[in-house]
Amino acid sequence: ANPGPLGSDDAGFLAKMNPAANVSDFELRSGKSVHINIGIVKQQLSLYKNYINIVYGLTYDISNWSYKRSIDWNKAPENQLPIQGIYQGPYVSRDSNDFRKNRLVTNYLQVPLMLRIETSPHHTTKNVYISAGGYVGYLVRSHTKKMVQGSTAKIKQYEDFNLNKFQYGMQFEVGYQGVAIFVKQDLTPMTSYGTVQYPYSFGLRITGL
Repeated sequence: ANPGPLGSDDAGFLAKMNPAANVSDFELRSGKSVHINIGIVKQQLSLYKNYINIVYGLTYDISNWSYKRSIDWNKAPENQLPIQGIYQGPYVSRDSNDFRKNRLVTNYLQVPLMLRIETSPHHTTKNVYISAGGYVGYLVRSHTKKMVQGSTAKIKQYEDFNLNKFQYGMQFEVGYQGVAIFVKQDLTPMTSYGTVQYPYSFGLRITGL
């Protein structure tokens, strides 16, 4: 998983960062940032003799963002009103501690809808398929997990961290004999205000959507 391009549409969201946040603050540990999409239900509707199909279903989508920098996705104070025009809810800040683990984990229920073209639907050993379409999702859980250098204590916070509750995006995949290469791109920003990031992911999919 990758957060994609970074900008900001709300200075108040990053008010705790001085100097202002930049792309390097959200740099990921690429080997530890993982995207997993688990198929729950898959249905296929043939439009033409199983050569052209509509594929839809339900998946559980997990993104694990592992940050190189010691940034905090802070939990929102309850019943907090803006002060001098600056929103005091969830915000990102820099921490004085050095984190050896610093993760944000998001969990979405997603409904994919794709058009699939198959070359040999009646001969599975020869069949190659290409799928393209989109998905919509709803945030069901999110949390951060941190471990300070020199400590084994795990610090977890469960909060929505102003992440977008609803998401939609596009996806593309090419498959053969139950293994596919896929690319996914969110078309909604990761957060509902603050940083402007459009996550994307790519990898292998095994037997499923």
